[in-house]
Amino acid sequence: RISTASQIGQEFWDLTAADGIVDGQNTIVLVVADPTHAAFDNAEATAVVNFTVNLPDNIPPVITLLDVDPLPVELGSPYFNLGASETDGDLTEEIEIGGDIVDPNTIGEYVITYNVFDAAGNPAAEVTQTVIVFDSTAPVITCPDDIVTSTDPDFCGVDLNLTGVSAIDMSGSITFEGIRSDGLELTEPYALGVTTVSWTATDETGNVSEPCIQTITVNDEVGPNFGCPANI
Repeated sequence: RISTASQIGQEFWDLTAADGIVDGQNTIVLVVADPTHAAFDNAEATAVVNFTVNLPDNIPPVITLLDVDPLPVELGSPYFNLGASETDGDLTEEIEIGGDIVDPNTIGEYVITYNVFDAAGNPAAEVTQTVIVFDSTAPVITCPDDIVTSTDPDFCGVDLNLTGVSAIDMSGSITFEGIRSDGLELTEPYALGVTTVSWTATDETGNVSEPCIQTITVNDEVGPNFGCPANI
């Protein structure tokens, strides 16, 4: 509020932002004029007033994420997050990052929190970001060695226990499936000739490997069990 110095005819002027008043240093020029608004020519009729306005800061900063939400991360890949910034411009380094610790080697959802206060103590509204560690990579399977064997002595085939199939995968839990070319179960005897087994590996999120083929070759290497007739 600006007022005249004289008590006679003292007037007040309330100046606002609409009059150009800003937070910080301000300068206005006062001119004394007659009732017709004509300014007096003497120097004493004009005055320059400098003053400082200190407005209270009650506006909180606003946090803005610099990366996507949710943020996808492939299992086992490096984790990188751009983080967040804020509107005050000089508080980005002051943002407190909390919440879950992201483990890029463990599938799951992680929630990260961002908070900051400005110099006046105004808190920003907390911003959260979800990081999703997912697995879209299929296992890499290694087939068991091919088998070449002979029939059992008592029938034209052989019983086998197939082992040795393996796979590499980040998820850790892998199941294997083997499908025989003759349509039988893996535990059924293998007949004379060639049977193939198509192996696949499936991880815990359902990613299926490319198939690999194991070949089972059963040869007849057992001579006939011949009984001579009785002597006559």
